[in-house]
Amino acid sequence: MKTIFCVILLLFFYIDRVWGMNHIDSLYAEYNRTTSSARIAIANRLYEELYRREHIDTLMQLSGKMERSVADAYMMEAMSEYYYDCGEFAQSISAATKAAHIFEQRQMNEDAATCYSVLCIAYHRIGNMGEALNYGRKNYEYDLQTGDDDRLSSSLNNLATLYLGNRQPEMAEKYILRAIEIEQQLDRPRKLATRFGIASEIYTALGQYEKAVEMGEKAYRLDIEGERELQAAKRLSQIAAAYEGWNKIDQAETYIRKAIGLLQKHNEQVSLTISYNLLGRVLRQKRAFHEAQTSLLKAAAMAEQTQNSIQLLKAYDELAELLESDLPREALNYKKKSYDLQRKIFREESERQMNNFSVQYETAEKELHIQKQQSEIERTKLHRMLFALSTVFALLLCGMLYLLLRQRRKRNRQLAEANATKDKLFSIISHDLKAPVIAQKTTLDTLIANYDAYETDNLLDYLERFRMASESQMGLLQNLLSWAQVQTGRAKYAPIPFDITRTIAETADLYGISSENKHIRITTEMPERCYVMGDREMIATVLRNLINNAVKFSHPDSEIHLSAVDRPASVRISVKDSGTGLTETQVEAIRGGVVSGGSSAGTQGERGSGLGLIICKDFLRRNGSSLVIESRNGEGTCMSFELNKVNC
Repeated sequence: MKTIFCVILLLFFYIDRVWGMNHIDSLYAEYNRTTSSARIAIANRLYEELYRREHIDTLMQLSGKMERSVADAYMMEAMSEYYYDCGEFAQSISAATKAAHIFEQRQMNEDAATCYSVLCIAYHRIGNMGEALNYGRKNYEYDLQTGDDDRLSSSLNNLATLYLGNRQPEMAEKYILRAIEIEQQLDRPRKLATRFGIASEIYTALGQYEKAVEMGEKAYRLDIEGERELQAAKRLSQIAAAYEGWNKIDQAETYIRKAIGLLQKHNEQVSLTISYNLLGRVLRQKRAFHEAQTSLLKAAAMAEQTQNSIQLLKAYDELAELLESDLPREALNYKKKSYDLQRKIFREESERQMNNFSVQYETAEKELHIQKQQSEIERTKLHRMLFALSTVFALLLCGMLYLLLRQRRKRNRQLAEANATKDKLFSIISHDLKAPVIAQKTTLDTLIANYDAYETDNLLDYLERFRMASESQMGLLQNLLSWAQVQTGRAKYAPIPFDITRTIAETADLYGISSENKHIRITTEMPERCYVMGDREMIATVLRNLINNAVKFSHPDSEIHLSAVDRPASVRISVKDSGTGLTETQVEAIRGGVVSGGSSAGTQGERGSGLGLIICKDFLRRNGSSLVIESRNGEGTCMSFELNKVNC
């Protein structure tokens, strides 16, 4: 009863698979026949069927607005993967080639690269190593440029398979380890299982059988957890190959027979061909020659049917060794078939890779030698390409890091300046602006409360205090207005020719009373007229601040000297006093543009905001000039700047 159930179950899976294949083929035929709007609906049904049966990884929806040729290309690309899974490699190559041509014409590079991937593995199956490597490298180069890890993992897997088939397992190992690393980061168990499976085959070829078994078992566990029975069967075959190489024949036979049972259930021709070849090799080592021959003949028949040249070549070689002692004539026949097939495979690769360099292969050893030389050339080219790409990538990375660090420093500096400006503004509003207002109010309150009791001298003293507070407040408000215009970008630069001599005289007059009250003489040394180019209002603001500072920090009974000295192309304007002077620390702070927490008091206790020199520096910069400070603590200060001369 149990046997009947198993047979029915196997029959069910076989019928389902055959019906699925026929259904897919009929849908594709219907799509090609249809020209109406229903064509897109048929295409999407076909996509759903291909996705459901795991022939494609991504479910796509075509649109009715899509150009017919592009829709055809997408369908041919999907069908090429279906044909490959069915072992119909010639049809797979034909469909993928046509699709790639359409995508290339329209510069749809990502879709073209997907076709390259199919062409790579399909050409490898039929033994055309040259074309397989050509498309494998094109696909890899595109994926490397785009930096798409999803695609890059697949192209690395394909290259690993190619180099393994080309008897270069060392190169294959490098590619598959990178693919495994990517899949572990992306956390995709299904594809990671595939990568572990290829790694198992590579380590078998390298003779590292324990590691090969370990990789195969990792792949098998992932497929079992994901309920992927067909893929798990392939992993059993890979584990069996590792045990066979390890000379653990009993374990190898157990695994390969279990794999064949599952593969027959799914009628998977490509993997069955590989498994029958392996079973034949295992049975030959167990000296079960008849069973071994039967298995190898099955593998050869399947390989011929699917045009799988690589597996066909292996079957011929195994049959030749198996029959050599008992049936030498038959063995010689298989040796000849193997030689002819090997010669065909390597000739095709040589003609493509070496620019039609013609050579006649006299022996199989000579063909193998040429193949190794060509593989070395391709490996060198690939290394150079990878080195160049790595170098460019490293340079770009260093450049980006440098720019990011530079931008970060600039942003931090701007934030520090903004914080200092904010703190200064709060200080001015809370203290500097409030102080003269309080002084004015206090003076007025005192005057009003004691008006009848004041004599003339006392009254004048209070009025003088009131005037000084008003002057301080007015100067502060002017500087606040100028500073606000600078900070908000509303201080527009409007240069005109103007008489600097007149501007200096008018500005000095504003401080006549202040200087007289401190018994300070203001002297000038200027031409009668001297025209310069600049923004007159900005330069007047600069002069007001410089003269105000000179009066503020000059001792009573001293002198302030204003000068405008004619130079070949400019005029040097100077404001010199013999007051308290500045320390080196104060000079460096002003030159560095640091907004301090307040300003020093004048010789008679005058207060300021500390904004004046900051505004001077900014306005002079906008006029193409700069503030020059010459000062010694206790010996006075000379502040000067230059403007372009127009006519003096």
